[in-house]
Amino acid sequence: MALMTPETPQNNFAFLAEYDPIFQQLANAAERSFSSDPNTTLIKLRQLGEALARVKDAQSRVNNLTQSILAKAFRGELTADWRAQNPDLISGDSSAEALLEKIKSEREVLESTKKAVKRKKAKV
Repeated sequence: MALMTPETPQNNFAFLAEYDPIFQQLANAAERSFSSDPNTTLIKLRQLGEALARVKDAQSRVNNLTQSILAKAFRGELTADWRAQNPDLISGDSSAEALLEKIKSEREVLESTKKAVKRKKAKV
């Protein structure tokens, strides 16, 4: 492996750029200073580790938030105020039960129509 010089292109860490360009910059800086300044290399690697830890922490918080939102949605907490303000939209003819019955009856009509068309075609 050839020694790294300032003119040598830095391709070892190109894959990090897709996550965040700062990751690639920190890794490249650590690699460039490896042989000439080990202390700088350690500093850059520490910065890279800290940046990765912040990203991982943020991802964890987003996942927890997503789970929390889904849990509230399943419990009905996200729509409680709306449902209280619009009872007419979720009761009577607009209730889930009424809408389900309407769908079932429309499907039955559709099925009977399809059967009639098939019988008519079979006779022809």
